[in-house]
Amino acid sequence: MANHRLDFILFGQNLRIFVIFLKSNRPHAFFFINFEFVFFITYMTRTYFHIFISVLVVVATASCSGHKATTDTDSFTVISINSLSDSTEAVTSAELQAFLKTVGASDLNAWRQTDAARIFSPAADSVFAELKPERTVASVIANARREGLQIPATNFATGVWGKRQSIIFTDSVMIVALNHYLGPAYPGYDGLPEHIRRLKTPEMLSYDIAEALTATAYPYEGDNATTLSRLLYEGALTEAKIRLVDKASPAAALGYDEETYAEIEHNERELWQKILENRLLFDRDPTVAARLTAPAPFTSILGGKVPGRVGRYVGWRIVRAYLDHNPEVSLTDLLSKDFYLSDEILRRADYRP
Repeated sequence: MANHRLDFILFGQNLRIFVIFLKSNRPHAFFFINFEFVFFITYMTRTYFHIFISVLVVVATASCSGHKATTDTDSFTVISINSLSDSTEAVTSAELQAFLKTVGASDLNAWRQTDAARIFSPAADSVFAELKPERTVASVIANARREGLQIPATNFATGVWGKRQSIIFTDSVMIVALNHYLGPAYPGYDGLPEHIRRLKTPEMLSYDIAEALTATAYPYEGDNATTLSRLLYEGALTEAKIRLVDKASPAAALGYDEETYAEIEHNERELWQKILENRLLFDRDPTVAARLTAPAPFTSILGGKVPGRVGRYVGWRIVRAYLDHNPEVSLTDLLSKDFYLSDEILRRADYRP
């Protein structure tokens, strides 16, 4: 009886350690620890049952361990180009090939010799040693699914390059340049305008991934549409970023620091009045909408001291007012052209700043 009880306790121990392993980030270390545990279990119980269970744990442990340059989930893969070695299977992956195609390199070694790789890689490896981009991707996609968004099947690659864009889609692969998120104080950003430099933080990576995925799945379809339609779409896109990013703030989703956001919020009524007085809302000139929503140090169309992209803020505030009156409307509905091209949305939102 005592032997059976000991068998049960030891089986429970083995199973518990296996569960701990599955939650850990050190599969290789566990492999060796558990190998010793196999002999301990076998010696203590001398039963084929525990030999089987222990061997099963070792086999499962070995099969779960992999190269840290690649992260697999049930629906997408994230490859860190900086972490790849020539011996990994990932060097022949579609993600790497898409990255090499984007940067114009023939192979991994050719990319490593580029100025961008040599200059940016050490800083990117340091900044993102703990801030794992694959976790950001997984979180954004999980939140998108929860919201019911239909995000196309996409794999991801992270690396560094010398291009101005921070995110590019190539052959159905989203490629993220981590050298665009090293922090405003990074010396390589010294020559950039302040309104661009302040956005180059690790925290902005999740917002940019959320926007890129959403805008690709739900692009703006407003040919010859009014400025209002563009503001509504930008507002819906901002709402998506807030919902898809964990612990999101409206200020960060809109690309402002908290001080600038508070200033815009304080002057919201005045900004709305300027848009109405200048008859911009129903203008069909796309350059008007662009001047209100495109990245810029100031929204010059409204005045020299108005922060850039305030059209996005106004659009988001209209969307929020609409949701206050229509809480059942989904994020998918907001991103539909039936929403942002409708003549009824402004009336139904009853937006009164």
